[in-house]
Amino acid sequence: MNLQFSKMIANFNSLRLLPAVALCAWISTSPASSAEPEQNRPPGKVVVADVVNKVEAVGPLRSTPRSLKKKDVISERHTVTAGDASAATLVFSNGSTISVLEKSSLVISEFLQNPFSTPFAMPLESEEPSTSTTKLNLKNGEVVCKVKKLRMDEGSSLTVETPVGAAGVRGTTFAVSYLPNQNGTDVGTFTLSVTEGEVSLTDSEGNVTLVPAGKEIVISFRTAVDPVTGDTTVVEILSKEIRDIPANHLNMINRTATKGDADAESIVFEPTNADILQLIQFPKEQFSTIEPKPVTEVDPLDNGDEFETE
Repeated sequence: MNLQFSKMIANFNSLRLLPAVALCAWISTSPASSAEPEQNRPPGKVVVADVVNKVEAVGPLRSTPRSLKKKDVISERHTVTAGDASAATLVFSNGSTISVLEKSSLVISEFLQNPFSTPFAMPLESEEPSTSTTKLNLKNGEVVCKVKKLRMDEGSSLTVETPVGAAGVRGTTFAVSYLPNQNGTDVGTFTLSVTEGEVSLTDSEGNVTLVPAGKEIVISFRTAVDPVTGDTTVVEILSKEIRDIPANHLNMINRTATKGDADAESIVFEPTNADILQLIQFPKEQFSTIEPKPVTEVDPLDNGDEFETE
């Protein structure tokens, strides 16, 4: 950390020699000018806005599950698992609220986001603050998702993947359920229910089905289980049906989405380039007054393997 800090000071000193116009261009992070290539986007933040009973997460570098608590901050490549009568509300820095329901396991396979320069307050905004890429993998169970409008024309995307297919959205409220091996059999059920907006489902053969608000698609399938990993593979589609969302399921989704909104009300994501701006604004002799952001156990540069605290 000392070496990195010394390099930052050296870079700052060299930057003071640059013309003012060049310096302003260097610190600009506005996505309106040009979309940053996906491979160059840094990881976004995910805040645990609420936890009910026992919810655990496993990071990319540690196999031992750790209990989540309110205000923990995680990032991509974490697996979040909710036990019996348990649930968690996850708030993403692109404005998505994902509720992981009981007996569910969700992998944040990828969450990358361009930097943004102003605070992003969840209850005040209708669109994500900058371009992002989100890939979620629902291993089993059910999630309810409320997604603010994505900048798809600049390269944003959000998908929820299962062995049956992937749900892709622009900005909407929906639920995805993947329940393999029900009642001890090799038969499972996949359900995509949309209460607001429109969601596209792309199956394993590339076929796309658009599901509008008020409808759900229900797919029954047969699975095979990997004896080593326990992962399921869909080997046969038995039936597929698009129907109105049953009243009890619709009410559950709406209640969960409303609770997610309430959980996210106090969440404000600070500008992701704040540290850079702070280094530029303060002269070298004042660097020692900059306080580090608090973390629970280890340095946050550990790629999210331990949990940072908001």
